[in-house]
Amino acid sequence: MSAYRLAALQADVPIGKPLLPRAGPSTVRAARFGYARTAPLNEWRSVLGQDPGNIEARLGLACAAAKAGDRAAAAQEYLRILQIVPDQPEARRELARLGRAAGS
Repeated sequence: MSAYRLAALQADVPIGKPLLPRAGPSTVRAARFGYARTAPLNEWRSVLGQDPGNIEARLGLACAAAKAGDRAAAAQEYLRILQIVPDQPEARRELARLGRAAGS
């Protein structure tokens, strides 16, 4: 029995009918990419919701925002970190790096 036939039987879908709504490979890739970009942000925000002073979580959120392409949000988070811990080296370094990238 083919994998498709087995999946159709298990899902109680008539043979020949699509198991999923029509979505091309590009749609699936876009959905996966969108999730991959927002999942880390949401996880760090969840941690900060429980512990707003957690510097590690703030660094994680800033890094995730930068990786997602949101440099403004990353810079804002690094600035928040520096308000809490003015000599935090990673926040200073990454904020300077963001500034250099914006200038190029």
